[in-house]
Amino acid sequence: MKNTSIHYGLLLAVITLVLFFAVYYLCIGFNYYSISVKINAFILPAIYTLTVVILLYKKTNMEKLSFADSFKNAFLTMFIGGTLSFLAIAFFFNYVDKDAQTLLQHQRLEQSIESIHQEYKTIVEPTKEQTDNYHELLKSMNSESAKNDSLFSFKKSFIILGILYSFYLAISLFLSIFFRTRNPHATLHSNTPS
Repeated sequence: MKNTSIHYGLLLAVITLVLFFAVYYLCIGFNYYSISVKINAFILPAIYTLTVVILLYKKTNMEKLSFADSFKNAFLTMFIGGTLSFLAIAFFFNYVDKDAQTLLQHQRLEQSIESIHQEYKTIVEPTKEQTDNYHELLKSMNSESAKNDSLFSFKKSFIILGILYSFYLAISLFLSIFFRTRNPHATLHSNTPS
């Protein structure tokens, strides 16, 4: 594989879609939302970060990179992978399998309602204001607008992409600071006796 941001970005998109369809086909019923959230919160960030580390490591083996070059390579790689995979997933939920999106929405609401119940139960002596807030939250969660609120509408997609790009920006900044100081063909020495 060529050591370019485009190639690694396309690789990330493919990996993301493989994970998405694996979860879709293996976990579509029970806990689909919960498993999807865990993969998006833990597994995908680790994969994206590791892929960028590998790319920057290979590039800095050939030449010393400036902060700007490191940042550009890191951000562009994650931007390509994340944007392409998110657009494909949004297209899938909006046009191919709308029932899966409905299931996600239903499980998300159930989990949110259960979380509200649990939080309210922990209050030993709830005040009138806390009780009113509890009932208001339950009412809003059980409303038709909440049940029909699309997870992949244009507005929510824009928000999700904004969150993804913020993550990519933070990781790119951190990795760029680290890799800009790495010398090409640097030899790693161990202090432990062999």
